[in-house]
Amino acid sequence: MVKNILFLFDVDGTLTPARQKISHEMLKFLKLLRQHVKIAFVGGSDLVKQKEQVSNDILDFFDYSFPENGLSFYSGNKLIKSTSIIDYLGESNIQNVINDTLSFLSKIKLPFKRGTFIELRTSMLNVSPPGRTCSMEERKKFYEYDKIHKIRKSYCQFMKNKHKNMTFSIGGQISVDVFPNGWDKTYCLRHLIPSRLRDYNSLKEAVSSYNEVTPLNDVTPLKEAVSSYNEVTPLKDVVSSYNEIIDRSCNKDCKITNSLRNHVNCQEMCMAGNQTIQSDKIEQGEQNTQQGDKIEQNTEQNIEQDDQNIEQNSEESQEDLVSEIFFFGDMIEEGQNDYELMQHPLVTGVPVKSPEDTMLKCKEILKSKGLF
Repeated sequence: MVKNILFLFDVDGTLTPARQKISHEMLKFLKLLRQHVKIAFVGGSDLVKQKEQVSNDILDFFDYSFPENGLSFYSGNKLIKSTSIIDYLGESNIQNVINDTLSFLSKIKLPFKRGTFIELRTSMLNVSPPGRTCSMEERKKFYEYDKIHKIRKSYCQFMKNKHKNMTFSIGGQISVDVFPNGWDKTYCLRHLIPSRLRDYNSLKEAVSSYNEVTPLNDVTPLKEAVSSYNEVTPLKDVVSSYNEIIDRSCNKDCKITNSLRNHVNCQEMCMAGNQTIQSDKIEQGEQNTQQGDKIEQNTEQNIEQDDQNIEQNSEESQEDLVSEIFFFGDMIEEGQNDYELMQHPLVTGVPVKSPEDTMLKCKEILKSKGLF
């Protein structure tokens, strides 16, 4: 019986060696794995490159597929959604990014440079200082060179100062993925768990609004409470911790505190049959002060915007597709392209060092859940 659990895999370094073919052993393992849990992949490359590495029938191996960080979303063989970076940014903004990139690359001296320094994909630009046409041996040489001289890190810092609305994420051995903020690998969560994502964003916005008006004496426990929100810790339990922190940190008669408590307590969270956390009903709180009203109004606007963003980016039902997500990746340092998804509070991150390590970690998790 397949559980409503998802094993989500990065491609390079996780399912395959970097830019190399997947092993027969891994393909066989994925088929076995799919008998116990749902499986999916998410990667920065487009589907063409992922087919080269895994199989022309790659979509048949996975329940869900997320090329280009999930800006393209497949359920089985069916394309559900695809979003274009050109449509989103416009030609002028794209050219500004390209021109600044070429300016940076023209000023650096490397042991070698080949060709295809910028590759336009559907949802991102892929920038490669040595050029994507370099050989496998040259890839390895640049990777070692970059560890010492930090070429890609320097590029990211240079570009971030000029384009603050863009993310520059180091990936693989030779490249940097460039995309609008929020289009990292966490984007795939909009398709997988839209309901839980809305609830999480609602709580996060409430916390943010409260801290801006009345800073808590100690916000660390509050941040920990928000971070702990996952399938094991339902949102209602986080709200309970939240109220305890408010009581401990602020005068109980403070009207701003009461306003925030009304906002949080008015949402009764429940676990539905599929373990999806949903908002059940909203009760009318006590009358707030004018300052408290602003907090609630701003928070509701942010929640509505979150809902609109998720609806715009998924044509699937707004029901969550899975109840629990394990993400396996190898580029886990800050600034690398697995970092954000590995750290997301709604995901259990599983760092791996190689495809062999991936299989080992999968088996360990299955055994811990009595599935293997």
